[in-house]
Amino acid sequence: MFSLTQKKCPPGYTYRRGYTRKLKNETKREGFTVRRDGKLFTVKPKKSLISVPAKCVPIKKKTINKMSIGSLRKGNLIKYGYSYRLPDSSRRKALKKAIDVYGATGVYKKLETASKLAMKTAPDASIIFSKDRDWVYSHYMRGK
Repeated sequence: MFSLTQKKCPPGYTYRRGYTRKLKNETKREGFTVRRDGKLFTVKPKKSLISVPAKCVPIKKKTINKMSIGSLRKGNLIKYGYSYRLPDSSRRKALKKAIDVYGATGVYKKLETASKLAMKTAPDASIIFSKDRDWVYSHYMRGK
């Protein structure tokens, strides 16, 4: 339900309702830094509740990259002993254990996502992830 006083926002902006923010005791004691006119100031609030007024805020682009990373969580393959730094035989043993839990398609998707994410930051790791992804495909998914 919208308020009768809600104002119209320009294109590219959306209305954000006002809310009350509760500060931690540490923040009250030590303060926080703000930038005003290009200078940094430390502000020590006097109250523990701050009222944030309603206003129009820019719409954030939620999907910059169209690649889905829902299937990848940090440590999903590590807990089965997988690491791209290990030799082929050790990595494949770990992948077999992970396939028992996630299935071949699940592990394939995790390796696919990891290879795409590591492409710019760690190209060597990306190549290994791709190699392992292809191994999972050829040994577990091709005939099905």
